[in-house]
Amino acid sequence: MKTRSFVSVLIAFSLSVQLSVAGEEQGGRAASFLQWGAGSKAIALGKTFTGIADDGAALLWNPAGVSQLKKSELLLMHAIVFEDRQVNFAAMAYPLPGISLSAAWMQFGVTNIQERDTQGQLIGQFNDAENLFLLGAGMNVVEQAGFTIRAGLAGRYFYHSLYTYHGSGFGLDVGGMFDYGLKGVMKRVGISAVVQNIGASLKWNTESSHQDAVPLCTRLGAVAEMSIIPLLLAADLEKNQDQDMRIHAGAQYTWQILSLRIGLNNDKLTAGAGVTVNLDVVEIGVDYAYTTDEISDSALHFFSLRGRF
Repeated sequence: MKTRSFVSVLIAFSLSVQLSVAGEEQGGRAASFLQWGAGSKAIALGKTFTGIADDGAALLWNPAGVSQLKKSELLLMHAIVFEDRQVNFAAMAYPLPGISLSAAWMQFGVTNIQERDTQGQLIGQFNDAENLFLLGAGMNVVEQAGFTIRAGLAGRYFYHSLYTYHGSGFGLDVGGMFDYGLKGVMKRVGISAVVQNIGASLKWNTESSHQDAVPLCTRLGAVAEMSIIPLLLAADLEKNQDQDMRIHAGAQYTWQILSLRIGLNNDKLTAGAGVTVNLDVVEIGVDYAYTTDEISDSALHFFSLRGRF
């Protein structure tokens, strides 16, 4: 058997294994990279964003939230992680009369993986890259004095490349939000729900055309915004297929241009901050989030830059 053929066989075999037993805490099976999340604000809040979903990352968390964006927005995120891994995210939202459109891209990758022959000699390097492309829209279904009902829909396209192999597939997200305005201590309360990865799977270009299902994910969210102080409180319940229920909670305090955030991502503490500056024609925001890896407890740093215009 040729050296390179031997390596190819090993990688092809690992495809059916790594995606089905890829770390229970990371979601398991295909597209487990989604557990990283995106948007520094959302991550700093403990990945509690189903009922907030008010920036460019809304399309990933709850497409109904896209309707809250009344201006065009560009959001870029990069994460500093360890062992040559990287997480990138980019999203663009564009409001139209009666509906807001959004497109996004998320990538998780591992670079410089060593390729060795049967003798253990280094013969090259290759990369492992998982991509998610999203296209969707959100709209206000009911908008009355005191309450608003929003709905959203997003299509997902997955593309995972590893060595000479690749897998791809489509999925669907459906989300809704209900906000009710109050008087007195509370400014508003809201509840939300989203179902993600409906019908999603990855089909590989192996000889067996191996196929991996992307776990269905259901999220329920609640949010409360205070009126006497600039405080936002939120909580999410997340249920991934073949995974125990996960609890998320977050709080944000805003003082002028500065927002301070803290959260709980199941059993991991998160924290972060954001600064927003209004210029003549554009609103610029910079956000940071700190959390730890769910398996190794190594520090993770997420940085986002957003512009509204």
